[in-house]
Amino acid sequence: MISDGLYNQGLSPSYRQSLIPIHSLGLGDTTTRKDIAIKEVRSNQVVYQGNRFPIEVYIDATGYTGMKKTVILSDDDGIISKQNLVLSSQMKVTFEMDADKFGLSIYA
Repeated sequence: MISDGLYNQGLSPSYRQSLIPIHSLGLGDTTTRKDIAIKEVRSNQVVYQGNRFPIEVYIDATGYTGMKKTVILSDDDGIISKQNLVLSSQMKVTFEMDADKFGLSIYA
C-alpha cells in the first residue's frame, strides 16, 4: 500500500485490526506544522442532578509550546468556565462541573 499517511474518514487505521499483513510505503511531506487540536473529551455519560463531575479535555499543541492560551467551556447559555494555561505539546485540562440542571446538557 502506498499512502501519504493521512486518513480522511472513519476510525484511524492505526486502531484497526487486520487479518492480513499490510506493508506500507509512506509518501508525502514530513514537515510538522503548527497546530492546536482537541484530541479527546472525556466525561461521565450519566450524572445525577446535584453531583459534581469532571470534564477532561486532551489537547495537542504542536509548535505552540510555552504560549499562553485560554480554554473555554460553554453551553447554550454562554461561558461556564475558562482556564488560562501555558501550552505544552500534550496536556490535559480538567473542568469540575456541578450537575445543577435537569435533563440533557450539551457543552462545547
